[in-house]
Amino acid sequence: MSKFCRKSKWSELASAMTITVMVSETCRSLGDAMRDLDGKAVIRSDFILVSGEMVANLNFLPILEHHRFETVTDVCHVISNA
Repeated sequence: MSKFCRKSKWSELASAMTITVMVSETCRSLGDAMRDLDGKAVIRSDFILVSGEMVANLNFLPILEHHRFETVTDVCHVISNA
């Protein structure tokens, strides 16, 4: 998966989106993944967290737009589930 993402159009400099593949053998839940990312201090803006078993061709833009709308209307909104 990492190799595929590195060779995809999303890895080009002109891409509007950045994909960063992170692997952790110890994460077993969403909470584990969030603690791992927080501990590595890699979260600096909006992001989409997906399971490693997910293989799909999806347009994530509507999900991100929904999240951004929610954060404007509710300043305490920190997570969106799709």
